[in-house]
Amino acid sequence: MNDLEPKFFGMYLGTVPVKPHRHDTVELVWQEEGCCRHWLGEQYFETAEGDLLIVPPDTMHRQESVGEAVTLFSQFAYPPGRLDPTARVESYAGDRFVGRWFSELIEVGNCGDRNWREMMRGLLHSLVSRIAAKEPESECGNPALRKAKRLLDAHFTEERSIASFARQCGLSHSHFSAMFRETYGITPVAYVNSRRLELARRLLCSPYPSLGEVASRCGFNDVNYFLRQFKRHFRCTPKEFIESLR
Repeated sequence: MNDLEPKFFGMYLGTVPVKPHRHDTVELVWQEEGCCRHWLGEQYFETAEGDLLIVPPDTMHRQESVGEAVTLFSQFAYPPGRLDPTARVESYAGDRFVGRWFSELIEVGNCGDRNWREMMRGLLHSLVSRIAAKEPESECGNPALRKAKRLLDAHFTEERSIASFARQCGLSHSHFSAMFRETYGITPVAYVNSRRLELARRLLCSPYPSLGEVASRCGFNDVNYFLRQFKRHFRCTPKEFIESLR
């Protein structure tokens, strides 16, 4: 476990944007509360509560919050092969461990214990192992499919056809759809729709955005269509979901 070396860590609170910066280590950014927008080089990502953003080394990046937000971050060095540093957002909403480990990273780093570095290495080892375990073996064997899924995860709120993602990875629409379904047990269209609805549910936990704003930010141009899809997916309307939080 001593092959992971913590470099910098901390917590971001509030609404002040994080200025563009870069570092020579990978960075993990955990969305503890609220929502944020991120620019990594020419790539754009959005994160909501329960999302994990992976920032590759030597990548210029910046962050803006959408209202009040809390993010936890950790920068660390790692040996080749331990972590795929591709820029992406992974959803860990409902995961019992990832958020807890991030909170413990910050707590350990500020505890003043003389063994804090070893304790942080152990937590980082757990996080990296959790991230690696999320990738099924069948996906890792096909770089084109892996790239396509990364693109879907990064741009699922945009108005883009599945065929355009497939072409960008050198795959035909039919071949990509068949491989995706075989690997993940779901079609690309259903996967994108699911990601959009999960993001919508997290956004609805905030008292600020309207239903129209939530629908638009999640990639739904038609609010009525969004309402129907939400009810079909979660077995309740957005209004009923909001009321269940009170």
